[in-house]
Order: sequence, then structure tokens, then C-alpha cells
Amino acid sequence: RTIGQCWTGESSADGVPQIFISPVVADTVRVLGILAHELVHATVGVKHGHKGPFRTCATAIGLQGKMTATTESPRKSIAESARIRP
Repeated sequence: RTIGQCWTGESSADGVPQIFISPVVADTVRVLGILAHELVHATVGVKHGHKGPFRTCATAIGLQGKMTATTESPRKSIAESARIRP
């Protein structure tokens, strides 16, 4: 079942990529992981699928596992990935 989708800007009237997350996902951390996955698609372009630039960007922000079904890494936060200090 699909839990997240990223549509290219060409599919929307305003030219902006659109991200959809299934309303059946109730866990907040999981929703953020799905959002991060879809934002990677929007950032690198959906044309790359789950390879190359997608994998590089996804793992850099702490996503792990099979790239078609990533999960959030418990060991690495997005802030740590970006070297942002609170």
C-alpha cells in the first residue's frame, strides 16, 4: 500500500511539487520519516527514482533501509545530519 507520494511540479497548476501522506499513518515520527522521504524526491527530482542522488540525499539525512521503503534512523537526527547545533 502507498503511504506517501511526491508529484512533480509539472502535475500541479502552480508548478510546485505536491506531497501526499496517507491519513492512516498515525505515528508522528513515522509521518515525519515519510515526509522526509518524499521531500528527498522533491529535492533531487522524481526522475531519479530511489537510486543515485536519491540514495545519497536520503542516507545523508538519516533515512535507512530499502530505498523504496525507508525508515527513520534512531541513531541520526536530521539536525545531526545537517550539522545544525541547537
